[in-house]
Amino acid sequence: MRTKYFIVLNFLFFGTFLFGIPERVLLKQAFEYVTAGDLDGLKGCVESDPLMVNERYPDPDNGEALLHAVVRSSHHDQDNAVLACFLLQYGAYPDVPFGSLRMTPLHMAAENGEQWVVQEFIEANALRNLVSYNREHLRMSPIRTPLDFAQAPAIKAMLLLRGEKHFIDLTLDEIKCALFYGF
Repeated sequence: MRTKYFIVLNFLFFGTFLFGIPERVLLKQAFEYVTAGDLDGLKGCVESDPLMVNERYPDPDNGEALLHAVVRSSHHDQDNAVLACFLLQYGAYPDVPFGSLRMTPLHMAAENGEQWVVQEFIEANALRNLVSYNREHLRMSPIRTPLDFAQAPAIKAMLLLRGEKHFIDLTLDEIKCALFYGF
């Protein structure tokens, strides 16, 4: 009887090392690395399971993806762009909606004023015309694109010049801003 308990305890304790880290634990670890801005730790997680870049956490159906966590983190804009670029290279889907407002990472980056991250998403062909709306209060919810969320003139210019609006419809300030930032 004692041997039986010993075998069960050994399996519970050492089973993780024999059969690998459970999937959700590795995903949680990846989210922690993103929050900390640790690219090397994130690389280790993603290289061991490349499919995790599109997984949602904590809820598999309505949780946030790793790209949402990158935009939500409070690191320097260029550091977030490096993390976003890494995830996009591993096949992260840039148009995944999140939460009751159905915001994509591009919506969130435009709202937060993260110019370099917005540029990474545009270069990854993120859809700039996807709308955000409140699922629970659809009738009262405004339908908004990333351009509606954008506060910074540089981000508005990026979104406009990349196809949401014709160049002829731009204001003089938007054109100056676009020329200054090289878009």
